[in-house]
Amino acid sequence: MMNNLIKHRLVNLKFTFLILIFSLSLSSNSFSNNSDIIINKIENYFNNITTLQAKFIQLDEDGSYKNGILMISKPGKIIFEYKKPSSILIVSDGQYVIFYDKNLNQLNRISINKVPIKFLVNNNFSFKNNDIVIKNIEYEGNVIILSMQYNKNMLTNKIKLLFENNPLILRQWIIEDSQGYKTRISLEDVNTEIKLDEKKFKFDYNKKIKEINKTFIPN
Repeated sequence: MMNNLIKHRLVNLKFTFLILIFSLSLSSNSFSNNSDIIINKIENYFNNITTLQAKFIQLDEDGSYKNGILMISKPGKIIFEYKKPSSILIVSDGQYVIFYDKNLNQLNRISINKVPIKFLVNNNFSFKNNDIVIKNIEYEGNVIILSMQYNKNMLTNKIKLLFENNPLILRQWIIEDSQGYKTRISLEDVNTEIKLDEKKFKFDYNKKIKEINKTFIPN
């Protein structure tokens, strides 16, 4: 029942996204005089967010999908709580982003400065940052699509952000890696006025490493 519901929502999201892209291709404004206004509006939108909670649906290049809850607490803290059957947890304490697969008992972490979604958790975000280049801005009616690229130190460097306008709300981002593999994250029920439990973002990496290592030590 739940899988059918998610599939239905995915179809609706994909259909809506295709319609938006098609309408933009017909009559979009790209890098016009209004671009600076839009850029400033997006910067202010991100910088006015201190906490965020939303439902997310992740659609991968191979057609597989996952869903769960996204939570953000600035500066630097983010968590993707994937729902079953996925066993993945992604959490950042502000310094590192930790990837934990409960079923496979696998754990990894990288600096938050090397992940493409760092723009979501930074204070004082600006597109004027030397690491970011805006490649294109398309807008028509109530839709804005911003394409940007990171210059260095990133696992991937191409990102598209899809916003609903008036009021401005981030609805989707698309991350493309160096091999052209795309991951789409769509957001629903976005709440930027929520008080979050900071304990949610705590993850004892060293303790978990020791627990995992014990499982591989023979009796």
